[in-house]
Amino acid sequence: MTPLTLAHHKPIVSHLLNRPRLLYRGRRTGSPNRGEVLAMKLRDHPLMSYRGIRNWPPVWTPATTRNSSVSTLMGEIGVLKYVHSNSLMSNKCFLIIDFEAQVYIGSLLFKDHAFCGQISNLLREHVGRPIKEIGDLDVSHLL
Repeated sequence: MTPLTLAHHKPIVSHLLNRPRLLYRGRRTGSPNRGEVLAMKLRDHPLMSYRGIRNWPPVWTPATTRNSSVSTLMGEIGVLKYVHSNSLMSNKCFLIIDFEAQVYIGSLLFKDHAFCGQISNLLREHVGRPIKEIGDLDVSHLL
């Protein structure tokens, strides 16, 4: 039996490297005859992660602890009240939300500083909107 070498796999590897990049979890819009546009929701954007872990929605921590226990919340909850970031010096974006008459803080970490700045600016434009609606935003222009 002849051992397999890398030469046996070159056609397969080159085929995989040369194919168009697939975008997962997007939805197609438009007519096939006029060209299709791939809609990408913010929550599904491939750069919405840090070290392989999805960062949306963030984990929400109470801004103030009125009692000794600190409980964190998860999910697309609350209404966005404030966004803080400095993408020139950091790859972090901090979000402040109101949920059930309490203030919570969440953070988004990114590998890409420029993308962090783009998302921070986008989020600032949507202050006052529910986090769920923000997760549904079409960000295909950021691909």
